[in-house]
Amino acid sequence: AITHGFTSPKTTCPPIPGNQYLDNSQINGPQDFYSCLLIDPTPASLQYSSVVSTQPTVALLSTIDSSGNPVAPADFIFSWEPSAQVETPPYSFAPSSFFPTCHSGALANNNGACLPMISDWIQRGKPITGILRIALTPIGNGNNVPTDTSTTYTAFLYPLKGNGSINTAPAYSPSTVGASSGLEVSGNCSNVSSQPDVCTVEVPLGGLTKSGFIMSMSSLYTSSQVTVEAINNNGNQLLFRNAQTLIDSTGNDHGTQRRIQVRVSTLNYNGFSAYDIASSNSICADLSAYPPNLSTGNPGGAFSSCGL
Repeated sequence: AITHGFTSPKTTCPPIPGNQYLDNSQINGPQDFYSCLLIDPTPASLQYSSVVSTQPTVALLSTIDSSGNPVAPADFIFSWEPSAQVETPPYSFAPSSFFPTCHSGALANNNGACLPMISDWIQRGKPITGILRIALTPIGNGNNVPTDTSTTYTAFLYPLKGNGSINTAPAYSPSTVGASSGLEVSGNCSNVSSQPDVCTVEVPLGGLTKSGFIMSMSSLYTSSQVTVEAINNNGNQLLFRNAQTLIDSTGNDHGTQRRIQVRVSTLNYNGFSAYDIASSNSICADLSAYPPNLSTGNPGGAFSSCGL
């Protein structure tokens, strides 16, 4: 029904008479049927089961109130933990092993975060929550989509051990966008011995009046399942339009019922580049690494662009 243009909410269980996709609750005769089917095109949260590093997850964050009116969010809230595809319960490790540890070869800073080797990130077969990279670009209110990153807020949400409460990131401002982006923010992650750490960061939008944002997410080291929420200035939760449709279905098979929820992307952004630079032909690149200030110089050969 959604594929063929059904965009209305379905808030009651019975079929919709006259809709060829929703008017028949029987699947295989009277013994197999949907006992309840609900459709919510404006959910209160967005959920992504597997955010990875190789392809960004991109969505339009267009926020509305319960009456459907566009409302500029005051804050976005990001919660993330290891994706179900990489979890290996039950967990018998000490809580401290849920978090990456720095070593002499790691790039560390005063906040305790570090970038160890990937082999150190996944310890003894047990995944540690990854780093969630988020990028938010405001759009809407009659403006065109930006063609550069001068207004983009980027942050690296890091799984540092905490008490599980929501940590607040630096607010969206001229000093945190564009070339000043790339903030590192602690996730203040939960410290529970029986489950992986769940990390949560709130991003204040600094009084922006935009009700639309392009969001891009990727998860470094390991895949993550992510929940995105938005609240207004009064702390009330907002709804998302044109991002996901939530389908809540209960099936009955010979008296046995099973309930599942599925989220379908409303607008398909698959195909966005996962890289800052992409080319269909070879390009000449001079790569530098720090520390210790190593450079490839001219890496080209006779058949590359650098060999000209």
